Amino acid sequence: MKRRILAMSMAAVTALTSTSICTFADGQDSKALASAITIAKTRLDIPEELSEFSYYTSDGYGSTSYTLTWSTPDSADVYSSVTVEVCGSLILSYYNSSQYSGNDDGNHLAKLTGDQLYKKAQEALKKIDPTIADVISIDRDSLDISVYGNEARISMARTKNGVPVQNDRGAMVLNKDTGELLGFNIRWHSKAAFRDSKDVISLDKAKQKYAEMINLTPQYEFDYDWQTGKITANLVYRQTDYGEINAFTGKKSNFSADGYFDNSMMDNEETAADTGKGEGGYQFTPQEQAELDKDLPYAGSDAVIKLMQADKYMTYYTDMELVSSDLYKVSFTGKDKYYYTANFSSYVPDEYDYDYEDIVEDNVSVSSSTLEPDKDWQEVNITVDAESGQVMSYYYYDSRSSSAAYDMAKADKLAEEIAKTYAGDKFSEYQDYFSGVDSWLDQDDKTVYGGSWHNWNRYANNILVSGDSISIAFDSNMKLTQYSYSYTDVQLPDSSGMMSEDMIMEKFWKTHDLNLYYLARFTDKKTKTVLVYGTDEEVYVDAVTGEPVYDWRYNDAANDLSGIKDKKILKMAQALADHGFLISSEKFSENDTADSSVFEQLVGVNTGDDNKKLTKGEALVIFTKSVAGDTVPELKGIYKSPFSDVKDTDENVGYYAIAYGMGVVSGNKLNADSNFTYGDMIKMVYTLYTA
Repeated sequence: MKRRILAMSMAAVTALTSTSICTFADGQDSKALASAITIAKTRLDIPEELSEFSYYTSDGYGSTSYTLTWSTPDSADVYSSVTVEVCGSLILSYYNSSQYSGNDDGNHLAKLTGDQLYKKAQEALKKIDPTIADVISIDRDSLDISVYGNEARISMARTKNGVPVQNDRGAMVLNKDTGELLGFNIRWHSKAAFRDSKDVISLDKAKQKYAEMINLTPQYEFDYDWQTGKITANLVYRQTDYGEINAFTGKKSNFSADGYFDNSMMDNEETAADTGKGEGGYQFTPQEQAELDKDLPYAGSDAVIKLMQADKYMTYYTDMELVSSDLYKVSFTGKDKYYYTANFSSYVPDEYDYDYEDIVEDNVSVSSSTLEPDKDWQEVNITVDAESGQVMSYYYYDSRSSSAAYDMAKADKLAEEIAKTYAGDKFSEYQDYFSGVDSWLDQDDKTVYGGSWHNWNRYANNILVSGDSISIAFDSNMKLTQYSYSYTDVQLPDSSGMMSEDMIMEKFWKTHDLNLYYLARFTDKKTKTVLVYGTDEEVYVDAVTGEPVYDWRYNDAANDLSGIKDKKILKMAQALADHGFLISSEKFSENDTADSSVFEQLVGVNTGDDNKKLTKGEALVIFTKSVAGDTVPELKGIYKSPFSDVKDTDENVGYYAIAYGMGVVSGNKLNADSNFTYGDMIKMVYTLYTA
């Protein structure tokens, strides 16, 4: 059953962040708000000129997070703000508007090295979230320094037993020249038990079980050439199942990690007392104190439930549960208004959809993916004025109504009759038949029906022909409501040269890792976890060569700088790598001759020429084209050669002179016909962005 998504009209006024699973404080809670303000202002620098204060709360799944915003007043010449999300004693996110202020020195390499920025990130984490800093691993290899602007980004993840928690991750944004913290976010599941990884199956065994789980299958696919208007058939391998395998059993894991990401405090953390002062004697500003003292009688679910029950037009059932709620402030015509939005539903996915794997410390995880029969359910979404209780919006939804009984055997027979009639002789190629009935239980636990669907897939040489199918659907009265037929009439390639599934997987593992990680999910008011093996990439390859169908899908190659011996060039190469430049994923020496395709990619130009080994003269031409095009460098009679071995009349003197003037090449002689090495290339690109 697909759950209907309900729009919250008033909540659309503000951009809401994800909820958290720490202490639940539905609606207004001055003590919790005071603690949140104290935590934010004692761990972060909130400039005094940001005198305006506002906040909103987000409740759901047993948690409350406070999103606090300090900003300049309306009278300020330039708007600036800082936004912090706090849950319990954790800071979940931090945003400083100066991150996008545009105050940078143009395109340049960072003044701080990658290692220095990594150290700055570690220091920032200890300050912003000291209680969890020891279990957060900052990934040095993920550092991405932008050449443009002032940002450097680095990723981090929660770890347990030396294993990452896949959906407890975050990132930090730093000023690349100073190391100042510009942005931060982290996801967190509280009260989570993580089983030790010492008893997991071996990596080789896991790869075997993973290959069995994904069920690699050959199929024909089609490519359409828009220029020629022709369709070409290709033979590929694709996996038919996805996901992870349980790290202890090797069986497919049916555990579903959060679609949202929760964040929380640790169990032993304390909140600040509601004394008008924060920890360490922090004194609240008048604006902050005004929010703490605000009386909002309708800023909670209990008050709203009573309001609906007392109203003769609105509907509320006692089996409904509070799914989520938000309290926020907006200003109309200069007046502050507070609104409370709540979503109630009798449809609870955590109870009705799946019985998830539950990892505890003492036993082995157990999998189950049985889907409970659909039942009717209702949902209410309401927004009220948090001060007066005036209803601002209300929406009620009831899932569906009953239908007649249904003869599925008769429907299968009728569907085949229609398919044979419409598809004719081609129907014999459609061998894979599957069908299903649309049914559910009504409120009296009686089965009702909405119709059925029927599908056939085409096969050739016992191989699936992707996209070629017959589809039929009936309503509850067995009237035809849908028919579709597709048949691609092109020559299919011979399947005799196919690699085996084992050969395909052996080649796949040479370039891809099978990773061990935890998954976590908050459900039934607690956190469940599981330890799994999984990989980041889909197995989707040519069935004959084993090469990826789309090379661009695998674009996470890392530089291999291990062959560089010159320390100065190695330092330059590492700086370029930290800024996202891919020099080579294969080992090379600084003395090796560079390829034109690599150099063009680094300087951002496409000459359209075939890849070749470069000379120094050719490299300068390519470089100058990347920064000045080719019109200006080819002007005749205006350039004087900067090199003693190049005449002023040389056809490329304009390209050489411009490159020399930009400082990317030096010396009295060019030696234009000598090899352009990787060392030359690294120095040239590095100089370009540091000059």
